[in-house]
Amino acid sequence: MYCTRDATPISKAEVAMDNSYQDVTDPSVYVKFKLKDRDAYMLAWTTTPWTLNANTALVINKDITYAEVEVNGEHLILAEKLISSALKDEKNKPITYNVVKKYKGKDLIGLEYEPLFTNRGKNAHKVWHADFVHEEEGTGIAHQAPAYGEEDYLLAKEYGIPVVIDTDDEGVYTEGPWEGKQIWEANKQIAKELHQQGIVWRIDYIRHSYPHCHRCGTKLMYRAHPSWFMDIDGQR
Repeated sequence: MYCTRDATPISKAEVAMDNSYQDVTDPSVYVKFKLKDRDAYMLAWTTTPWTLNANTALVINKDITYAEVEVNGEHLILAEKLISSALKDEKNKPITYNVVKKYKGKDLIGLEYEPLFTNRGKNAHKVWHADFVHEEEGTGIAHQAPAYGEEDYLLAKEYGIPVVIDTDDEGVYTEGPWEGKQIWEANKQIAKELHQQGIVWRIDYIRHSYPHCHRCGTKLMYRAHPSWFMDIDGQR
C-alpha cells in the first residue's frame, strides 16, 4: 500500500493502526471487454475504475459456469450464478435478458479481447485462470492491472503478463486519457466518462471501509514500487 501525498509505501503494521480505516463511497463498475473475432463482451467488475487504463488481462475461474446472455441486442458473458445480481438497471431493478449459451470457465481461458485504450503488447489482453476469482459478488470476471494489486502482480509474474505503471509517485497519470490528473480526483469522473462512452455497462456506488494514511489521512493506493526492507530481528 502506498500514500500518494507522502510519496511513500506504508507497512502493514502502519495500516493496522486504529485510525487507518475510514468509510468511503466509491464507484464500482461493470466493464465491457470486446472479444476478438466474436460479437460478445466479457463483463468484468472492478471497484477501482482508476486502474482501467493499465489493464493487461482478464481472469476467470476455470471451475465456474459462465453464461452468454443477450441484453438489449448486446451479448455479455458473466458467471451464471451472478446474472440476477449483476444485470440490473440504474435504479437497481432486474432487467430482461435471454441466455444464449453456457460455458465452463476452462473453455474461456486463452480468449483474446480488444484493449480498452492502448495495446500493451505481447501476452496482453487475454483471459487467464485465477483461483481467487469467486461467485460471491461482481460478475465472476476480474480486470487485471498488475501494477496496482498484489494478486494481480503475482499472477503477472507467473504468466509473463505485462505490468504497466501509468502513474507517478504522487498518483498522477503519466499517460492515457486522464494524463495529468490525480487518481483519486479522477476516479468518479473516469467511471462516468466510460459509462457515457458505452465502455462501462453500469455504475454501482458502494460504501466500504478503506485504508488511509495514518499520518496525513490520504486514501492509499496499491502500487508496485521498488522498496528496501530491513531485517530488524537479524540486527538485534
